[in-house]
Amino acid sequence: MPAVLLELELAQHLIMNAQLPLILYLSLVSLLLPPVAAVINRRERDGARGAIALWYVIMLFTNAVAYAWMKLIDRTNNLIVTYVAMPFATGAVLWALAELQTRPLARTAVRICIPLIFVVAVPAVLCRGLTSQDFGSLASGHF
Repeated sequence: MPAVLLELELAQHLIMNAQLPLILYLSLVSLLLPPVAAVINRRERDGARGAIALWYVIMLFTNAVAYAWMKLIDRTNNLIVTYVAMPFATGAVLWALAELQTRPLARTAVRICIPLIFVVAVPAVLCRGLTSQDFGSLASGHF
């Protein structure tokens, strides 16, 4: 029995001290490019470009928190970070789509969807997160 515990402790040590692949860090840095381009190209600002830049900032923040979760907290499931940020990212994308609509009725219809995302998604995330210890395991587990 002690040999099994020693193997489990060794496996946990290897998991906690493993290095993340370089491509994950590069993907995080690549998310900086669109907001930086939006700041540099200030003369052509409109609502859609601002919403897309906000969407990239939300994705950057989400990924940074997920990487910090993996490095500092543990290397378990960190899908809760994505689930919490999803309504905000979806709202930013819908805002950009609303700004691109040429007809007022279509623009209003898309804008009405933005608060509906929060009305539906936030309770769903809270209910799933508060009632389950293995949050997100259905999405990240074996099929």
